[in-house]
Amino acid sequence: MKTLTRVLAAALTALVLAIPVTAHADSPNSGGTVTHSTGSQLTAHFMTVDSTGCVRNDLFIHGVAGSLGAIDADVQSYNLCTDTLLLLTGGTNYAATVTVDEALQTGYAAGSILTYDKFTGSPLWVTVDLNWKGYGGLTTTPAAPGLSPNTVGFHVTTPYVNVTYNGIGSTRAASVTGAIWIRGFSFPADSLQTDLTSLSAGSSNFIVAFRP
Repeated sequence: MKTLTRVLAAALTALVLAIPVTAHADSPNSGGTVTHSTGSQLTAHFMTVDSTGCVRNDLFIHGVAGSLGAIDADVQSYNLCTDTLLLLTGGTNYAATVTVDEALQTGYAAGSILTYDKFTGSPLWVTVDLNWKGYGGLTTTPAAPGLSPNTVGFHVTTPYVNVTYNGIGSTRAASVTGAIWIRGFSFPADSLQTDLTSLSAGSSNFIVAFRP
């Protein structure tokens, strides 16, 4: 599912504020420049199946908090009986309202997103006014060079430069309530799916040191 791939990729990419600082003396890249990034996000997945049992509709919402909040929306309609993709839209509002508290307990996203069908180019407005409420414990995932085969952290050494990426991310499951307006679609409260529905935040360091 291309839409699901798009949302997963978006959920892993924070809209961040970069602050250059000096690396600590005991850093592997002592004397290098550290770009420190932080960001918080919220995601939601809604899904319905029509009365025929054939047409499945999915709505994916991904919001990034900050002074300029952004909401990404994707709508997919798929005929399970004929194995036919009927609609696949996507779009982003870079002037939306998105907030996530530091403890990842609450979140809020509001705005209208103009999406376009990938096949026909037809527009479809998606308007949301949604509240997230976190529950359960935090899942924390560190990113450090050599931590595990699947870690996103890395350290690269070349004759000219050393580069290190490390950081940490936290995610909390959440419930979502509020209103969704999409012409021709209905996503009631009980259509919320637990996959891809969460509050998350992370911080990372990207360190570059030129070798003498």
